[in-house]
Amino acid sequence: MRMPIELLVKYFHPESVAERLGVTRRTVDRLIERRKLRLVHISPRKVYVDPDSLREHLGDKVFRTHFPEVEAFELDELDHPSGLFRWIHALQDEDEHVRVEACEALGRIGDPQAIPYLIQALKDRFWPVRVAVCEALGQIRDPQAIPHLIQALKDEFWRVRVAACEALGRIGDPQAIPYLIQALQDEDSEVRVAACEALGRIGDPQAIPHLIIQALKEEGWPVRVAVCEALGQIRDPQAIPHLIQTLKDRFWRVRVAACEALGRKGDPRSVPYLIQVLQEQDMNMDIRIAACEALGRIGDPQAIPHLIQALQNEDSEVRVAACEALGRIGDPQAIPLLIQVLQNEGGAVRQAALVALGRINGM
Repeated sequence: MRMPIELLVKYFHPESVAERLGVTRRTVDRLIERRKLRLVHISPRKVYVDPDSLREHLGDKVFRTHFPEVEAFELDELDHPSGLFRWIHALQDEDEHVRVEACEALGRIGDPQAIPYLIQALKDRFWPVRVAVCEALGQIRDPQAIPHLIQALKDEFWRVRVAACEALGRIGDPQAIPYLIQALQDEDSEVRVAACEALGRIGDPQAIPHLIIQALKEEGWPVRVAVCEALGQIRDPQAIPHLIQTLKDRFWRVRVAACEALGRKGDPRSVPYLIQVLQEQDMNMDIRIAACEALGRIGDPQAIPHLIQALQNEDSEVRVAACEALGRIGDPQAIPLLIQVLQNEGGAVRQAALVALGRINGM
């Protein structure tokens, strides 16, 4: 595998070739003019001397002496087909964009051998590199990176702190929980959202009281949504009273997230409150849909009369959600009403009723 274009342009730009060989730029230009060297044009500003023509002109030994990077790439292809070591080498490149590209490649490769080098790159002065390092460590998912990602939660730039939270969530080790709880107090709301999401992914109940406290004092709705989502992921019933209370939140997106979280938890205690949401006259359509979906996931038959009533809703998307919920619950008492829907409706509602009848009948 050849070097990426950015590295070829960097190492084999005519100016760079002249400097490495200890000759003038004019000497290199003459060799190009005489066709001793071939020049490759990527764009008006991106050109490089073809390495094969340079090797042919200089001889293999001289070429490798002046351009050791190429040997590193070639050896890497023999020893490690994924390109691990050439990307590790590229972490030291003076071009920050190449360093970002190296981090992304090492994350995709996923080899823990890269971790010490990525950890060193967390000190990079260019913040996009530090973000890319966190993302790569999150992809590799090796616990040895955790102390360094915890340290990155204090980075001066918020995007790095977000990436550190996300990486800790992907690794999923409970030792990160106290530090993610601290990150709930971060001055930047994006970091607080990322900390909620990470705590939800880890799924440890010790985070629940801290998430609830954060939601109660949080002004920004994106964080309150993230709290609901995290509480829905953590398999512990202690969050249910808070989620029920959140069904009355002042912002509709938060109420939707609370419905979804209650549906994921599947606790019948929340059914009367979800029914109440479904029955409120001035309720947002998206909230009604989320309530139908939650009732369907919980599967409690006491919701059936209210879902049947929702089949009369003026919004077709609510009627679709009600059909789907009745199908998930699977109680035969819904069959006559679903048949009526088949006779009176068309499009997506009719299709949803047909699928629901199939589920109830075990088809």
